[in-house]
Amino acid sequence: MASLAAAQELPQAVELLQRLDQLYPKFTARSLAVDLQGNIYVTGGVFIPLSAGVVQAGLAPKIGIIPLSCPEGTPDPLPDFVTIRIGPLGCSDVIVLKFDPSGQQVIYGTAVGGTTDDTGTNIRVDAGGNVYVGGTASANFPAISFQGTAAGVFVLKLDSSGHVIYNTVLGWVGPYEAGQTHPFDVDATGAVYFGGSVTSGKLPATPSAYRSAPKSPPTTEGFVAKLSPAGTVQNATYMDDTVGQLLIRPGGEILLSSASTVAELDSSLSQRIFLTPIKVSPGVGITSLGVDTIGNIYVADTQSRWKYAPDGQHLLAVYTFPSGLFTFSATTRSGTTYFSGRVPLDFPTFNGTQPCELNLQQKPLTPNNYLMAAVEADGSLKYATYFAARAETAFTPSLDDRLYILASQMGMLTDGEGVLRIDPAAFPTAHASAGCLAHSVTLQSSAIAPGTRMTLFGDHLGPAAGESFTMQPSGAPFELAGTSITVDGMPSSILYAQDHQLTFVAPWSLRTDGARVPICVTANAESSCLYAATLPNSAAFYSLNGQIAAINQDETINSPDHPAHAGSYVSLYFTGGGKLEGSPIDGGIAGFQLQPIVNANITSSFYYSPGCVQYCSTEVLFAGAVPTLLYGKDVVIVRVPETAPANGHATVTVRILTFGKNSYLSTMTGTLSVAP
Repeated sequence: MASLAAAQELPQAVELLQRLDQLYPKFTARSLAVDLQGNIYVTGGVFIPLSAGVVQAGLAPKIGIIPLSCPEGTPDPLPDFVTIRIGPLGCSDVIVLKFDPSGQQVIYGTAVGGTTDDTGTNIRVDAGGNVYVGGTASANFPAISFQGTAAGVFVLKLDSSGHVIYNTVLGWVGPYEAGQTHPFDVDATGAVYFGGSVTSGKLPATPSAYRSAPKSPPTTEGFVAKLSPAGTVQNATYMDDTVGQLLIRPGGEILLSSASTVAELDSSLSQRIFLTPIKVSPGVGITSLGVDTIGNIYVADTQSRWKYAPDGQHLLAVYTFPSGLFTFSATTRSGTTYFSGRVPLDFPTFNGTQPCELNLQQKPLTPNNYLMAAVEADGSLKYATYFAARAETAFTPSLDDRLYILASQMGMLTDGEGVLRIDPAAFPTAHASAGCLAHSVTLQSSAIAPGTRMTLFGDHLGPAAGESFTMQPSGAPFELAGTSITVDGMPSSILYAQDHQLTFVAPWSLRTDGARVPICVTANAESSCLYAATLPNSAAFYSLNGQIAAINQDETINSPDHPAHAGSYVSLYFTGGGKLEGSPIDGGIAGFQLQPIVNANITSSFYYSPGCVQYCSTEVLFAGAVPTLLYGKDVVIVRVPETAPANGHATVTVRILTFGKNSYLSTMTGTLSVAP
């Protein structure tokens, strides 16, 4: 039985704009932003070699030696689209990429770094196309100015062409810790506000700050700092708690959060306007802040979303998920908050695809239980759907309310990393959504072969109560309860349609070369597709009362009360044997003229003790379509060995080896009742 997974690539409302891992495999993205024209900016880190000549901006090539700290050995050279290179460049360097609105074309690439590890962790863009990048700097990071010791947090400003305007290292922030970022935002004047944690006494706090005096004895405490448009510290204040999120409001006020509070400072960092405690989930903290077009404030943790009036103190709405720990969240200008993360397989979906693992008898080793959920501004749930993408690093809402995401594990591209764009208008509710494909007999995620009965799991695929087909003189219908399905563009007959499940028969002319083909379901005039690999055969026995569904030579149903006798013939029923002789009709009924499986070697063996302990090969009389039944149900007629076990049970194995350019072997095994 094949076990090649068939999974939805991405919901139709989600566009894959750029595969970053294909663009440059060594690049690891950490943050993204979008400007008013829709251009996309991405920053992160990338491994590059020192042994090759690397040209600094306006300087001669440099030759270096790869430091021993490089964890991946000799890295690849910088790609051609990185045209601006600044600094000696070492193991891991900051990369800034600008893409056009389609996400396909690199407008510029800028690399900045010292000889050890430098990484960009945050990026913003202003109305003029100037780009602001924050991250961590090594000791010889090529900064224009240093404030404090050489290593620390840097703020880099690029013009609209990707050239450096200023590059400042703030050594007083302290050493970088893995996974730590310092949130920041940019106001309309080009001033940068950022926060995080700092050791008492190191912050260059300004006298007029909200809190200029450090704690005593020294400890780790929160801070907010403001850089002027020229990149120098203009204002700085201590805060009581580490700043985890920071957002500039349209009026210039600064929203910031700790693990369990939201506060607002004026633009000079001299006055705290409000402080609001948030009842976050136990053991977690605030993960995002957002503001809509009328100034309402949105706060999210890993399980809940709160909406406050513009004053930050009057709670207007709250939504809490029943379970799950969402890793990321972001709020658009309309007030819709998106959540993404890995959740339990029994997490309740809403207007979206259920996790297919719940329907499969054999569970995948790594369940793809990543979920996207959207909570409306009024606190109602819009949808919660599983799909093959995991938000890795950042959400950035654009001005047109579409959402741009850095994500990985996109469908069949399990190790992929890319830029995704969600269009809320294209994410309708109550929409047909194909989730995964399974073999109807084994209920295992499966590739697809001609004439095989398959089951599609998902959401809104048919009527709530479910409807089975009614046999017509011509066979099975191609539309049932308003639902139809195509495989590689060919209509398929439908046997059963229900909200979460469709059963159909794969077209007989389906290709068998292993290529991935689209499987598209249409319900209520809406369509959804997934992709599955093709195979020459995908055989599996039907079962009845725990054993193979079979008819004895005396036309009784095989069972312990009616066993197949030694030396007699028994008919074993299955699906997925592959192509048949003649021209089977999709959805049609097999005639009385026998139609065997073609281009195949079919063998059978019995096992029981005492007797056939090494498997006894047995005669195969016929394998192919069942006369008078719908195409898609096959039969193999085998002869029971001349001996039979005393306990009346035998294990039967049938192997179908299809010959051709893409030969393939299916093995079916089950139990049968036999007697002397």
